[in-house]
Amino acid sequence: MDDDFEIDWETWEPSDANHATGVIRQLKVEVGQKHQIFHMLDRIQILARDGATDDVLVSNPEDHTTVFIVHPTYAKTVETNPVWPATSKIKVTSVPARILR
Repeated sequence: MDDDFEIDWETWEPSDANHATGVIRQLKVEVGQKHQIFHMLDRIQILARDGATDDVLVSNPEDHTTVFIVHPTYAKTVETNPVWPATSKIKVTSVPARILR
């Protein structure tokens, strides 16, 4: 769990359907087979986005008590290093309710 870093939730907002669709499409391009969310790409939802960065809040279909913060790279091909896109798992209880509507 990566709850040991500070998140500025002021710049976050719920994701709309168009944004979510585009981000999922992009993640399917860049996430490699060894990445921690690869096996769940067909089941994730984009919940929110950070207006100050490209970070997105992603559901965890395997554990509803946690979510992922993912920083897409916008690569045109699969990232060969499994740490990219950068991904952190946090407790869903640390996310403000206004973002999870």
